Amino acid sequence: MRLQRIVLENFGPYYGRHDVDLTVSQAAPVVLIHGENERGKTSFANALRWCLYKTVFESDGAPVKTFELMNWEALQGASYNMAVQLEFEHDGANYVLERRVQASRKPTSDQDLEWHEVLRKGGHVQPASNIDRAVRDILPMEISKFFLFDGEMLNHFKVLLRDPGRNAELVKQSIEQILGVPALQRTSVSLEVLRRAAEQRQLQEAKLRRNHERLIADAQQKQNHFDALERDIAHQKEIQQRLEQEREALRERRNQFAEIQGDLRRLEELEAELKGNLEEREETKAEIKELLAESWWIPLEHIIRARFDAAAASAAAESELRARRAELRGQLNGIRQAEQAGVCTTCGNGLSSDARSRLRSAGETLEQEIASLDISSKNGSVLETVTHLRPFTGQQLHKLLVEKENHTKRLAIQAHRLERDAREIRDRVRTDPRAEIADIEQKYDGCVAQLVAANGLLNDTIAQQRETYAILQRLQAQIRALPDANRKLAAEAAVFGSLKNIFDISIGRFRDQLRSVVERHAKEVHSKLTTEPGYVGLKINDQYGLMLVNDQGRDILRRSAGSEQIVALSLITALNRAADREAPVVMDTPLGRLDRGHRTNILRFAGEFGPQVILLVQSGELDRERDLADIRPYLSREYKIERTGASDRSRISPIGSV
Repeated sequence: MRLQRIVLENFGPYYGRHDVDLTVSQAAPVVLIHGENERGKTSFANALRWCLYKTVFESDGAPVKTFELMNWEALQGASYNMAVQLEFEHDGANYVLERRVQASRKPTSDQDLEWHEVLRKGGHVQPASNIDRAVRDILPMEISKFFLFDGEMLNHFKVLLRDPGRNAELVKQSIEQILGVPALQRTSVSLEVLRRAAEQRQLQEAKLRRNHERLIADAQQKQNHFDALERDIAHQKEIQQRLEQEREALRERRNQFAEIQGDLRRLEELEAELKGNLEEREETKAEIKELLAESWWIPLEHIIRARFDAAAASAAAESELRARRAELRGQLNGIRQAEQAGVCTTCGNGLSSDARSRLRSAGETLEQEIASLDISSKNGSVLETVTHLRPFTGQQLHKLLVEKENHTKRLAIQAHRLERDAREIRDRVRTDPRAEIADIEQKYDGCVAQLVAANGLLNDTIAQQRETYAILQRLQAQIRALPDANRKLAAEAAVFGSLKNIFDISIGRFRDQLRSVVERHAKEVHSKLTTEPGYVGLKINDQYGLMLVNDQGRDILRRSAGSEQIVALSLITALNRAADREAPVVMDTPLGRLDRGHRTNILRFAGEFGPQVILLVQSGELDRERDLADIRPYLSREYKIERTGASDRSRISPIGSV
């Protein structure tokens, strides 16, 4: 398959009609299309996919609705149509494939669209019912991912390249379809059908002779049982495939919700914090209300405090006076006792008249001082005042109320911030899909459980079929050994069986040879693309996955994203070289994760990726002034995707002469 021209009409950002020549020469097989992000590179690649397969997928594997691909400006202008026309050559014949959709009003779903499809081969219109089959015969959608891909998908290939896991068999089948293995497998299946038919005819002939009825009945029973098991296996495989598809679809849905789930978990945390914040604010307000209800006097607190402090000071002063008066009275009592007894209270000696005179004089002085200590309160009982005012002081209620008011304000500010963050998440999520997520999780778990049960049942049925087949083969051998057996039919069955075994062995050897060829090509390509001298090659596994090997012969278990991309490109190029069919290689943003050295190697190698290579690049991965010289020898055509004024309108224009 070699692309010659693509015409886009109202597809994605391409308003109106855009005609792009894609013809290349053998010496210069590369078409280079420049475009900044959001200009329309991916839409251009999607137009190819949509024209071929009538469907486009998101990066996560979810299908895009066709009406969402239609140009917004055209829809606003009541042009409810979109079309892509693809001209290509295949096996010496020229094809023109056109897919067109239109609606009588602005579409809101794919049900509003009417499809028109035309395929011309050599100028002759092909039956509409044969279009999809013809495209499938030229380039099946299952293998198109090895020809039409983007840079991000290259990094997803590490699942294939190193640890294929759950998709190993599907990937292997896709690769072997590219390499032509299914044709041999169909021959093996046909030989098995012929062998069984010969054995069945032999069994029917033996039944007609009515000899050895027990042996024939046993063989017929086993044959019927074998056939029934085969039907069961086919049915169970259909169920298994359906469950696997359902599981993958649900897995993709789960992956789509992964970021939303993170947002929703954060939203739940914010809502819980908001609830706690509101409860704390209400509690604080209730405490403030209670304090105010019990503390009606707070407006007079400063007056009460002043009165209390004054009364307390007076009480303290009065207490000091009483203590001083008591002290002086004690001294006066001692003097009076000594004076009356005529004996010194300290040494016990008698007092002289002069000493008595001095004592009398000291006593008089004390009496005068005691008399001067007046403790009568002009404002009533100071202690009573202090007692009455004390309950209204000392608790600093005003300060406490201020603290609680400030705490309420802080909580309000925090609530505003929490609500703002929650609102931002709600704006991102738009709708609350928690119920849908829970439903998907439940369906996914149920699907996995059904798949486990289906796999177990399928394995049991296959084991039963093997046992039945072994018994049937023994019975068929006994029938062939009967004296009146039809030797011709026996020989025919034996020949078909032997041929099938030969084909099965040959298919196995052919697979080994194909893996060897793919490995050899991949090693050669990788050596030209990598900038790391420590890597000596690649090693292929049964699923055509590639393991990088260093100069010590050790497998490299962890590789960078750029290294993964180089290995993936090596595999894709090797498959293209070994494939039994030719197809264009279309790469969208292929150099995004690569360093300068790897980008240079890929550009210099671009002409060897395939017979026709279309690269869709942005300036961050390819600088035209700096890098064009590396790819120029292989360049047939060069285009640039530009805005035409509107934010969602693009055009694709040729760049000078290459």
